[in-house]
Amino acid sequence: MRTIVFSDVDGTLLNSEHRITAFTKGAIDGLQRRGIPMRTLYIIHFCRCQTSY
Repeated sequence: MRTIVFSDVDGTLLNSEHRITAFTKGAIDGLQRRGIPMRTLYIIHFCRCQTSY
């Protein structure tokens, strides 16, 4: 069985100050030590907005 971890960035890997905490870095390092690849996702939300003038 293969394992891979996917994560978004804002609010998951980065805190409210847009920084990676020591706890998160430790978790990522633990994955790497176990040979589990991690990929970040950059998700962009599009909104179809209708404007009234």
